Amino acid sequence: MLGGRAVTACWWWGLCLCAVCDGALAQAESTAPRFEGAVGLTLRHGPAFLGSSDMGYHLTPAGFLRYGRITLTGSGGFTTRTSEDVERGLAAELARRGKFRLGVGLRFDPGRTASESPELAGMGDIRSTVRARWSARWDPNPEWRLTAGISNDLLGHGGGFVSDFGATRRWQWGQGESLALGATLSAGGARYMQNWHGVTAAQSRDSGLPAFKATSGLRDLQLSAVWRTEFQAWGQPFGASLGVGHTRLLGSAADSPLTRQREFSTASGAVVWRF
Repeated sequence: MLGGRAVTACWWWGLCLCAVCDGALAQAESTAPRFEGAVGLTLRHGPAFLGSSDMGYHLTPAGFLRYGRITLTGSGGFTTRTSEDVERGLAAELARRGKFRLGVGLRFDPGRTASESPELAGMGDIRSTVRARWSARWDPNPEWRLTAGISNDLLGHGGGFVSDFGATRRWQWGQGESLALGATLSAGGARYMQNWHGVTAAQSRDSGLPAFKATSGLRDLQLSAVWRTEFQAWGQPFGASLGVGHTRLLGSAADSPLTRQREFSTASGAVVWRF
């Protein structure tokens, strides 16, 4: 059962999101479509977990719904018709002042299971949870975007907090094609780092890995390149994207006995039907 503090936090976030919905819809621009969505498939190639050498392909359904300044999606990496990024989970734009924007959201964190990779044998599972995330964005000009965010385990399942800071340079051609180059630096609190990158005495006994106490600090640096395009097929609007990335683990994440490779590359592609 949830503790009183967690229940109170859940109610607070729910009320906050409801209030945001009312305010956001009232402020939505009359020139933009109030409702839109997309549904399709995403194919990703990458490690089973951060630092794993167990690489594989994953095909998953993808898409999002947007109403005013409220969005709902199961995964990140999507954009609206106006090229606005869609946050993972249930998200709302709290405030927009010139080139600065502040957002809040809830997202499901599925945790991690030992069955995801043979490299996790004996490590047990990491409990799933719900994360609350605050985010800020500043667009100094149409080409550059700076972002910052912090998320915390809302249910008290030992997830701790994670923060990130990113910068993106975007090139746009017409209304439907763009290329974005980005860099994101992430960090985690002591609880998060130990949960995901540490090895307890019990886990050491069961897995054969040496015990390791992870500490708070930087987690990784990610570089990415994403190409997007819009097109018509069978008289319907579609969107497609191709992306590549390279990640370098840092701090305790790089030193962890769970880490088989400190650097790795990823690739992804998606096709969605817009409505």
